[in-house]
Amino acid sequence: MKALVFHARKYEFAGKTGELVKGNSVSLLELYEPFKEDHEKGLPPQTVAASDEAIESILGVQLPIVCDVEWGRRPGPKGKPESYLVNFKPGKPWRLEDTLGTVATAPK
Repeated sequence: MKALVFHARKYEFAGKTGELVKGNSVSLLELYEPFKEDHEKGLPPQTVAASDEAIESILGVQLPIVCDVEWGRRPGPKGKPESYLVNFKPGKPWRLEDTLGTVATAPK
């Protein structure tokens, strides 16, 4: 499936009880039929978990990028199924400045 990946990160921190919390997240847009309801329009961004292999591949390329992604399923909180990104095939870099103009300086 094609997607526009615009942000990715690995995280690691101490949880409330001192346990180590580690994971990976990817923010993206998939192209599908936009919402056309009176109360909602457009394409909502998604933030999803990613496998260690996928996050390493994504962090190795320039973002944002149009790419092919492959989804997997695993048990999530309370056993509910959770989709996560398992594979990433880079495609064409996408330049936001080509759409919006000037590049803003990222906050520090």
